[in-house]
Amino acid sequence: MIQDIAYYAVYTLPVVVVIGAVTLLSFVGTASIPILNRQRKEKIPIIWHIRMAQVSFILAIVHGLLAASIYMGF
Repeated sequence: MIQDIAYYAVYTLPVVVVIGAVTLLSFVGTASIPILNRQRKEKIPIIWHIRMAQVSFILAIVHGLLAASIYMGF
């Protein structure tokens, strides 16, 4: 069941690959917030860093579950 979702094609790529790419971009975006705050006069509030980190972790968990379902067969 979950394996079928992981292999579902979105723009010719499996969902697990797409979610992995989005997760990577989300982690990069999260890490860039403090770097941008050091370089700009207008600061991005810290709450956005926290929210982005939460979204990144949720995406990473979903990506991990989908990847594990491929190899474990559930």
